[in-house]
Amino acid sequence: MAVPKALSTLARILSLRQQSSNPYNLLLTSTISLTPKVLSEISDSDDWYKFGEYMRSLGHNDKIDHLSHYLGPYNNLNGYRALAHLITEGYFSTILTTNLDSTLERALSSHTQYISYQTLIVGKDKDEYIVRALERRSNDIYIVKLHGSLSHRVLPDGYPDVFELRPLLRSSVEHYLNQDIIIVGSIGREDDIQRALAISGHNKIYYVTPQKPTRDDYVARAIGARVKDLNGSMISGKYGLFETFFLTLESLLLPKQEKHEIKSLESNPLQALSATPTSLPFTGKIEIFIVFDKEDVDFLRELKNHLKPMETQGLVTVWDATQIVGGTDWKQAINNHLKTASIVLLLVSANFMASREGYNLARQAMVKNAPPKVYVIPVLLREVDWEYSDFGKLAPLPSNRKPVGSWVDRNAAFLDIVKGIREIVAELKAPLVSDQLTSPIIITNRHPDMAAFAKKNTETHPPETEKVIIASDHLEYRLEDQPWYAPSLPIMKS
Repeated sequence: MAVPKALSTLARILSLRQQSSNPYNLLLTSTISLTPKVLSEISDSDDWYKFGEYMRSLGHNDKIDHLSHYLGPYNNLNGYRALAHLITEGYFSTILTTNLDSTLERALSSHTQYISYQTLIVGKDKDEYIVRALERRSNDIYIVKLHGSLSHRVLPDGYPDVFELRPLLRSSVEHYLNQDIIIVGSIGREDDIQRALAISGHNKIYYVTPQKPTRDDYVARAIGARVKDLNGSMISGKYGLFETFFLTLESLLLPKQEKHEIKSLESNPLQALSATPTSLPFTGKIEIFIVFDKEDVDFLRELKNHLKPMETQGLVTVWDATQIVGGTDWKQAINNHLKTASIVLLLVSANFMASREGYNLARQAMVKNAPPKVYVIPVLLREVDWEYSDFGKLAPLPSNRKPVGSWVDRNAAFLDIVKGIREIVAELKAPLVSDQLTSPIIITNRHPDMAAFAKKNTETHPPETEKVIIASDHLEYRLEDQPWYAPSLPIMKS
């Protein structure tokens, strides 16, 4: 079957836009994963209204558990891997999605070309933070999850009924929706997207959907108001299927580049993994290196007290610059510990951000002296504008991003921090299935969503891992998920 003219034309346009660093925006809708088959598996009917009725009968956590189970980690994997390949080559940079799964992030993280990207989750990340990121209007790669994320157990109130963009976010989302955009899937059930997408305008819309749109289809109406030839903007039928569409785009735009062999992983993931040697666990004590400013020594002392039980258990050793003995070459001592530490904690405050020495140490920890695995974790002490720093998009502790100094009970804040570190220590001491999927030269940073992980049955849902990848002389962060039941959540990139 010949490639539709609309699709071949789109491929040529995307090639030109990639060369001028002016990519199309992309909207991935929930119908990509919530197919009639999935609706039937969840609610015994492929009718949306019966699906909604069934979901309304469930509690919030039960909804998340149901959706997590049926929107598995291999949902449309071939298509997402093709899309990830296109993203790494610069064909897309802003991806808005109402999908709840994290298959795209997983596909990006397992790609052989490591890239820097950030996932913004409405309902988890602060609206102000999302708006600031989007208003940069840069070509940085953003995945904006408009309806939450199952991995973070974030779901809109009243799901799956009426969706509403919060006022602070509306303007930014409208801006991206009303630029040149490719819409994959129907928005018929997504009221917020319909309200944000203008019917008339000068920007181009390409519409990709398996079923030929009816005249009442909102996106078809918007296209009809902008161009005379609807067929030149619509891709339906076989090539409107999510996987077929992106695999075809990949073959048209990147015909000579090596494709990822993922069939065996998709058909039998555990068997495919078992053919690869597993990584070895850490057998000794995990070294924790704490980077701090001298003005924050009281916080340092409290943190070390809270880490003491793990030291007593023989799990970790804790080192910081206060332990440098007189007469020692202090620079050499710091460099030595940066090379041997598996966890580096950055105690972030205004003092730390203003300290050239502390800031440089933070950069060294992330770039120069990385052993095979290092978790670099900002520990927020006091309120400060840290999110635009080199390490500003790493997932911090405490897990709710509230600085220790702002907690009524500082002991509770430090307990949250220690729980996050204890989880990381456990991961470092266990062989990681995800390590079998990627290059071994990595720095890791795990998102410390402790409440979510505590609720998971660890036998059914093994611990998830997020990774920060370092390549050559510059920072490149990416999420690494394990191919299990529940998808893992992206860490902020720098």
